[in-house]
Amino acid sequence: MTPNPISPQYRCDYSGRESSRISDLWNPNKIKESPSSQINDFFSGEIKESSTCFPGITRTLSYARLFAAPQVAATDLESALFQAIEDCLSHSEKPVIALSGGIDSFLLAALAAEVCGESLPLATLVSRIPNYCEWKLVQRLGEELPFIKDIQAVEFDVEDFVAALPDAVAAAEVPFYNLHPVSKFLFAEKIAQSGFRTCLTGDAADQLFSANPDYDYLPVVGAIFAHSDIALPCPFLHPALSPWAGSSTTKEPLRKLAAKYLPDWFLEKPKTPGFAPAQDVSRFRDPEWEISFSNRTGIPQPRNESEELLWTSLSLLNQSHQLDSCAVSAAS
Repeated sequence: MTPNPISPQYRCDYSGRESSRISDLWNPNKIKESPSSQINDFFSGEIKESSTCFPGITRTLSYARLFAAPQVAATDLESALFQAIEDCLSHSEKPVIALSGGIDSFLLAALAAEVCGESLPLATLVSRIPNYCEWKLVQRLGEELPFIKDIQAVEFDVEDFVAALPDAVAAAEVPFYNLHPVSKFLFAEKIAQSGFRTCLTGDAADQLFSANPDYDYLPVVGAIFAHSDIALPCPFLHPALSPWAGSSTTKEPLRKLAAKYLPDWFLEKPKTPGFAPAQDVSRFRDPEWEISFSNRTGIPQPRNESEELLWTSLSLLNQSHQLDSCAVSAAS
């Protein structure tokens, strides 16, 4: 199992070189091809394993093989998760578990405490953004569950959230259709500053049980954590879990296991979407550039809120990576 299964690797078709960062490979002055077809993947939502916004740069993801690999012999889910967590921790330096408001991360914390014989360090986001902050829920669970101790609160407010958008886009090297990856960026940066080098999360549980590789989300998270030099081993993508790939879109096997460790009221709580509420990011928009780039590439200008964020983050990606240069070369 790789230390960072959802962190992308990139290959430059022109030079044959490979890297974990597009910026290490990208030379827009040598590209005479418009980025329109690559960017349209992100605007259409038809994102593939290989998708990037950069002509001649393709992406590979080691976790994509999990859904196609021969399944290992199935044991019970609890034993498989114990094995996954033990393997992840055996290769981990200074680990922390990220708690969200969902079942997956709390079950992970419970099982990790069983594996280690003690609670591991925990961290959670405290955003102060209405309908996006799970701090009160985490505190309530901390009062009931013995393995929830000494939680590090990663705090930020709306201004911090919006101000971090340019750095988050530069780290992910893709445009965003929702601001949720920004919170991942703030979290990764903060835990890195606190001295942690590995983060175990509940990410990929949904994708495992539904057999949906989610190429527009998991690789973004992987790139962001890699940028902060945080290993993200993802227990739910361990080969021991492959027998459960595509087994239940409602994650029923996981819920049955969670009932052994987590309170009923928490398990019965309706699942809330992970999308971040829209914010005013107009300070980063460049309408003149949008018109010019749209004319050169044929990509329609923004028609709704999601596309406005895509265009805003695309403009920021251009500022950090000079996408415009290859579009100009192709148009001339």
